[in-house]
Amino acid sequence: LRVLSLAFNCLENFSEIESLSEFPHLQVLNLDGNPVTVYPHYRLHVIQRLPKLKTLDNKEVKPKEREMCGRVLREEQELLG
Repeated sequence: LRVLSLAFNCLENFSEIESLSEFPHLQVLNLDGNPVTVYPHYRLHVIQRLPKLKTLDNKEVKPKEREMCGRVLREEQELLG
């Protein structure tokens, strides 16, 4: 599986997205219209869980986003305790 659209499917948390890591060749994912997309750093959370993604929600995954994942999500975790 390389391309998947789950737009407007009521996905509410990142654990629901984590199961997509079972598809190691997934490169294009659309999650538009799901509640999970409003969380801070949503894209970084998804990119971290699915490192082979090239496109998320019809936008290219930039190298800078990949670089930011670890640092930003660590900082977020520290703030949340």
